Amino acid sequence: MKNSVAKKDRRRKRHQRRKKKKKKKKKKKKKNKKKKKKKKKKKKKKKKKKKKNDAT
Repeated sequence: MKNSVAKKDRRRKRHQRRKKKKKKKKKKKKKNKKKKKKKKKKKKKKKKKKKKNDAT
């Protein structure tokens, strides 16, 4: 019984460490993607306004 409890504790500690590392990496990637998307959206809006002015 003592052995099984020790093994479960080790497994829990390993999973917690892995989850923390993955969360940090995902947050960094999301921040970079959001910044790039905002820049692209601003450029697209300007182009759309110019096209409407040319058509009228």
